[in-house]
Amino acid sequence: MNVVDFINKYARYLRMGDMLNKSSIRERLESPSGLSFAEFAYQTFQAYDWYHLYKRYGCRIQVGGVDQTVNIHNGYDLIKKIDQQLSFGLFIPLILDKKGKKLGKSEGKAVYLNPKMTTPFGLYQYFMRIPDSDINRLLKLFSFRPTAEIETLIQNQMKNPQPWNLQKRLAEEMTLLVHGQNGLEQAKRITSALFDKNLDQLGNLNEQEINDVFDGVPTVHMEFIEQQTTVLSVAMRTNFFHSEIEAINTIRDGGLYINYNRHSKADDLIEDKPEHILKNHITIVSLGKRNHCLVKWL
Repeated sequence: MNVVDFINKYARYLRMGDMLNKSSIRERLESPSGLSFAEFAYQTFQAYDWYHLYKRYGCRIQVGGVDQTVNIHNGYDLIKKIDQQLSFGLFIPLILDKKGKKLGKSEGKAVYLNPKMTTPFGLYQYFMRIPDSDINRLLKLFSFRPTAEIETLIQNQMKNPQPWNLQKRLAEEMTLLVHGQNGLEQAKRITSALFDKNLDQLGNLNEQEINDVFDGVPTVHMEFIEQQTTVLSVAMRTNFFHSEIEAINTIRDGGLYINYNRHSKADDLIEDKPEHILKNHITIVSLGKRNHCLVKWL
């Protein structure tokens, strides 16, 4: 169906006055950024989306967050005006963080409860990174523990604070729920390898686990040439430095780490051993504690 046919056949049932009177639309129109035609027209397509589901599958109930109020209302109107049938919308409050952002969606990669879309490690780490200011509320929302038990955990944490204690409990519970026992064990194993800087465990990570653990970390490929590949050549391949002089000075001052070990001599040779190259043919190069690069050896 083209846009002209859509407007003639379906959009004519949606009244401009009704759409403009929606509070969320008025707020956008009065905001400094305004509202584009594409954004305004989007609600008509969402309304038709529900009408299509109703006609094809008999879908009379739509469940959505409160941010979908306009779209669900319009779908309700469209079904009623065309087919004179009742439909129903169920609105669910959004789960927001302290900054008012949608939990798990607004910043960075979205987090899904579908095991095919978020890995065990990714889900586990998401809940481990929840700020202390949010964890009490989210533990009550997501945990299936009895309310009395949750309150006891919170009270004990307040009396005897332990870093990330509640986050760990929620991370374990959610990962177990979504990925099962094997997924939870995998997430904990990878977490231990990464944060304990265990080179043996890091060397056992498979390709998928490597990509998961180092998601967002710059990755470069490099050919290993025995007796020729040096600390300096690896440092220059990471793009941390603008010149060899800058790299040499940083290495000499102890600012470069290879697999978490400090190297202070630029001409030291890289050897095929876990201290330099892990069993899975990767090397973690770090500039200080915050800048990292993953080298995958060819």
